[in-house]
Amino acid sequence: MQTVINYLCLCIMLLLWGCGGDSSPHHQHHHVHIAPHGGTLVELGDHEFNLEFVHEEDTGSLGLYVLGPHAEKYLRISQSSISIRLAAGEESQEIKLEAVANELTKETVGDTSYFSAQSDWLKRHVFSGKIVSVDINGSIFADVSFDLGDSHEHHHHH
Repeated sequence: MQTVINYLCLCIMLLLWGCGGDSSPHHQHHHVHIAPHGGTLVELGDHEFNLEFVHEEDTGSLGLYVLGPHAEKYLRISQSSISIRLAAGEESQEIKLEAVANELTKETVGDTSYFSAQSDWLKRHVFSGKIVSVDINGSIFADVSFDLGDSHEHHHHH
């Protein structure tokens, strides 16, 4: 009986050791962030910030939330608008997402985490695009590529 117990202890130790904090390049680390509004997440920097695009094809609206490192907290920024360049097939267009004030959260233009645009051109299925420039707490990210239409995916941009 003691041999069986020793063998089980050894197996448990090996199992725990095998699942431990292996930092080798062969260790696959899956870090998943959930888009709070069911949109498309675009990571900025090395887990510094996230942008969530929420595209409503039927109304031609596009919303953009500025979020923290794990897409859990809203981050207010001072920009009054964020420009993006979108492409759908052979067509492309620059869209300006305007800052949205919100009385409930006391957010104002120049101190908000939400931006929005509406255009008939946005009544399409899939876009690829680039964020022209966004300044989050002094960190500037420019020409960041992303894809819309593949909802619920998490894109990394370092």
